[in-house]
Amino acid sequence: SVKPTAIKKVRDVISDRLLAESFLNYISMINFTENLESSDIFNNWVDYMNMSYVVCEERTSRMVKYPKNLLTEHQKIIRDYNSIKAEYDEKLFKMHMKDIKHLEYSDDTYCVIVPDKTEDIKREAEMQNNCVKSYIQQVIDGKTNILFIRYNESKNKSLITVEVSNSGNIIQAYRSRNQNPTDEDYEFMDKWCKNRYVRRANYTQARYHR
Repeated sequence: SVKPTAIKKVRDVISDRLLAESFLNYISMINFTENLESSDIFNNWVDYMNMSYVVCEERTSRMVKYPKNLLTEHQKIIRDYNSIKAEYDEKLFKMHMKDIKHLEYSDDTYCVIVPDKTEDIKREAEMQNNCVKSYIQQVIDGKTNILFIRYNESKNKSLITVEVSNSGNIIQAYRSRNQNPTDEDYEFMDKWCKNRYVRRANYTQARYHR
């Protein structure tokens, strides 16, 4: 059975246009066809509805408020929602990378590269054997920045992964397997910092933990 407090939550979720009685009938039906407890039906349906609003608005499709196969439709809407979120996150990532494009720099030997897409950071993590891919969401949210330092002659091959804060401080910079940069690397980084107003202070205290 559904407690009065649960009925109030249902009313809040499904809005004034829908009667609580209709939803209770729906719960009874799903309880019979899918053998779910009332609380599980409610939680799955609320989650389904929240994601449906996003998916249907994005794709201008009709929302089914009371799906006959709740669990199946819930899984479908999760898939669609995650697809839309991934597309949206990728757009945010590219917008953020465009904002820091001015940090790119090169000399005769090295270059600083701003990644174009989230896949670039995933590939960097694989080549460097570090966990920089776990920073992708932070980059999307605008909380930090990830850049690559590479040799000009092999720009597609990872060399140094760099994290730079929004205030322009280098938080950490490491070669493959969290090895410290070489003296030559540091010399280039000093030139980069000077030319792009980036600060090096204290960044060797942090690491990308494997």
